[in-house]
Amino acid sequence: MEIRNATELDKEEFSQLYQKLYSPEGTKSPPQDSLPIENPAFFNLPMVAVEQDTIVGFIWGYVVDFGLKRYGYVEDLYVDEGWRTQGVGGLLLDALKEQFTCLKTDAVFVSTDKDNH
Repeated sequence: MEIRNATELDKEEFSQLYQKLYSPEGTKSPPQDSLPIENPAFFNLPMVAVEQDTIVGFIWGYVVDFGLKRYGYVEDLYVDEGWRTQGVGGLLLDALKEQFTCLKTDAVFVSTDKDNH
């Protein structure tokens, strides 16, 4: 299992997983331009879990500077159903935590919806 930063080359596969997260079967898909890979408003940290050249999960974090403080946010975490309960989410969180540490964030925030998405 490889955990790495997402790139433009990952956009199509990343988009498919992103749609699974935000668009359960039978609902409308999010717009393609909403993908976090290229959001210029934040210092983005999209990362992917790759197994045999296939993205099986992703995490999206970002960093925002507020005055003298720097905050990290974990916005999205998704692991494809066939890969759940195998530690992929933990690997993604550990990798993002390392990025936050390198960027010297003062605090990191994580939240979830009541439906866990």
